[in-house]
Amino acid sequence: MKELGLKRSTKPHLIFSGCYQKAKYFGWPNVYALTKAMGEMLHGTMRGELPLVIVRPSIIISTFQDPFPGWIEGLRTIDVLIAATYEQKLPCFITGRIIDSIPGDMVVNATMVAMVTHYNDVGTQVVYHVTSALQNALPCNILDESTHAYCLVNPRGQFLFSKIKSLSGGHLKTYYGKQVLYLANYLLLCGRFTSYHNRLNRSLDYLMFVAKLYTPYVFFKGSFDDTNLRKLWGSMCAGRGDDGYIFNFDPSCINWRLYLFNTHIPAVLKVAAHMKKESGA
Repeated sequence: MKELGLKRSTKPHLIFSGCYQKAKYFGWPNVYALTKAMGEMLHGTMRGELPLVIVRPSIIISTFQDPFPGWIEGLRTIDVLIAATYEQKLPCFITGRIIDSIPGDMVVNATMVAMVTHYNDVGTQVVYHVTSALQNALPCNILDESTHAYCLVNPRGQFLFSKIKSLSGGHLKTYYGKQVLYLANYLLLCGRFTSYHNRLNRSLDYLMFVAKLYTPYVFFKGSFDDTNLRKLWGSMCAGRGDDGYIFNFDPSCINWRLYLFNTHIPAVLKVAAHMKKESGA
């Protein structure tokens, strides 16, 4: 707390707000990323002669193979976009260049293989970026197209699914233009379009909330160096027989269109429907 320049407080929301501002100040997109970095630094300074293996996954999505394709718990990152698109809650789809994603079982497999590989390497410190961007990137337009295609083939109820356009400057202008609509509605039209304005307001507020949350990831233009991961995969395939299939963490084998349409999107919508039912919404 003191190292971050924060004072003790009995109000958790004030602590979180202060941590978020400090995270942004030090160049991190959020508190989550800051605490991960702090954890790595702590382990690095206190490990002594123990081997240290750091696994840095990108956006983790549903499993590719184990324990079965599409295993997922809760909705995270891009899952929220998929569920909101299916429910027609977003006025537009938030897209950038690529979304560096990796199935959850590949992260687990890479972690286990790295542990076995380095368990006796005294004093070793190695970092594995378990990512897909350099070997087999997931373009945002494929996520957009796959979500749209799935919604067309599997519509919610009897409604007609309309194509959601990608986020652009025009939509941002619409967001700020809602204030003009608000004033015109009350000053010139005596509140005749209040219900329409409220619907627009909720939709655009939700869009801006999601856009702010995902901007650091969706519009990130870099790619993490996965050289160590590729070397680890090469050693697996070279001398361990069938382990390359059992402990698969090769992102180049993923066909993103098929995986999204047949595995990930239906898994996300199944979990979303269950969560909605549990909440009584």
